[in-house]
Amino acid sequence: VDFKKESDDIVCNCNNWVKDVTKANISSIIDKIDSDTIALFLNAIYFYGKWEIPFDKKFTKKLSFYNFGDKNQAKAVPFMFKRKISCKLFSDKLQEMLMLELPYCGNISMFILMSKEIEGLEKVYSILDSTELSKMKLIYDIINLWLPKFKLEAKYQLTDIMKKMGMSDAFSECADFGKIRKLKDIFISKIIHKAMVDVNEKGTKAAAATGGMLLGGKRKRISYID
Repeated sequence: VDFKKESDDIVCNCNNWVKDVTKANISSIIDKIDSDTIALFLNAIYFYGKWEIPFDKKFTKKLSFYNFGDKNQAKAVPFMFKRKISCKLFSDKLQEMLMLELPYCGNISMFILMSKEIEGLEKVYSILDSTELSKMKLIYDIINLWLPKFKLEAKYQLTDIMKKMGMSDAFSECADFGKIRKLKDIFISKIIHKAMVDVNEKGTKAAAATGGMLLGGKRKRISYID
């Protein structure tokens, strides 16, 4: 493809592909293409899971939700309700947290972690690693469950994040993409990530897409403003 002459068509085709894969939950990922672009990379994913036991809409009502575990940031949001359901649950007095497995139809589940105290989120964050989570044994219990109904959308510029994770060379003149192009004159200009999740009485929809550009030719420093 000719990124200079066909940039508008390429942007349109890429965004249409993302929109198609994510069932229109993410409509676009690329705004424009730099004239020095030699390659684009895209990926996208979509998930829809129906609850094994759906929530009944007639029991959904607004209750207080504490943003960031702060009692001063209470907000009324819709909560879904299930009475006396059997589910797998982990509870630890020392760690002061709960973990719940909420199954979808098929062999897949949502895992929900929460603090036992409104202002105890920092304690939960401190143990969120694979080693600690693997030690948590879930057992069946009968509970009444209130779960927030919500939809979240987010967009991230991943360049700085990837650099902090140790991938800084790929965005600089030190980049080596020799398996793509023999001349060592290409580098990643930016990476954009978008994601959404929608949790309701029927189940969960989730989608994500990532797009990035490789620039080639004479090296130069490029700044982007989102």
